[in-house]
Amino acid sequence: MADGSSPLEVVVSKVLGEATVAATPIEPAATASFETSSPRGQTILLQTLFSIVWSYQLLFSDKPYLSQEHQHWVILGLLILVAGLIVMPPRLTEANWIPGALLVGNTVISAGLIFLSGNSGMDIYLTFFLVMLIAALAKSIKEVIGFSSVLASAYGAVLYMDYLHTHVISEGLILRLPMLLIMAVFYGVNVERVRTINREKAGLIDYIAELKQTHAEKELLIQELQAALANVKMLSGLLPICSHCKSVRDDKGYWQTVESFIRTHGDVDFSHSICPRCLQKHFPA
Repeated sequence: MADGSSPLEVVVSKVLGEATVAATPIEPAATASFETSSPRGQTILLQTLFSIVWSYQLLFSDKPYLSQEHQHWVILGLLILVAGLIVMPPRLTEANWIPGALLVGNTVISAGLIFLSGNSGMDIYLTFFLVMLIAALAKSIKEVIGFSSVLASAYGAVLYMDYLHTHVISEGLILRLPMLLIMAVFYGVNVERVRTINREKAGLIDYIAELKQTHAEKELLIQELQAALANVKMLSGLLPICSHCKSVRDDKGYWQTVESFIRTHGDVDFSHSICPRCLQKHFPA
């Protein structure tokens, strides 16, 4: 080597350097999320608001398809759902599948209650669809709340225009405004949680890929080190040498010249020349 280092020393230094890098913990990329409390608290709070607003929507409907007794059973079912989330162990309420399950389940419940409340006009279904679309496309919960507030205001303006025309408005129609806002927050928070879970999964996958790559590089360097060690030949112990001709006896009892013996037991070769002392002794001028 140009700097005086042997190939073995170079490989060892590379392995030690790689081991230092591998020992440094690699953290998955940090992900930003909107959290004012624990995921469990958010889930229970939003489900409670969902149950309350739809209970009022059902109770104050003008022409519901359900009798009063059946309405009470539906409301009881919504409250039981909230109670179930409260008594559920935290490891389940904070599980990764909970946000998606609540999104699908509450969407089905909302669509059914809109129909059963007797207010299944195209306007509420269209507005409800726009709320879900905003939650899916918005980049943050703040955008969801902002755009949904604009949508609720526009829907309120439509209801007011209809009131000016008919001079009739019901409590069920008025309750649609807070219902839309609460549903927007519900969808926004749960969609954000799903996105956060997906980002964490992607970060974990990248982290595992980096670990695998680091492990593969380390294995390659270990193989290089083992190959270098296999090529290393060392002389040790007593070396029988003739005091006259300087021949060396090998392990099998054969006598060899010093050049042949070292050539066999080491990665070296010889070039012959005459030192000044021998030149003066054997070839005097």
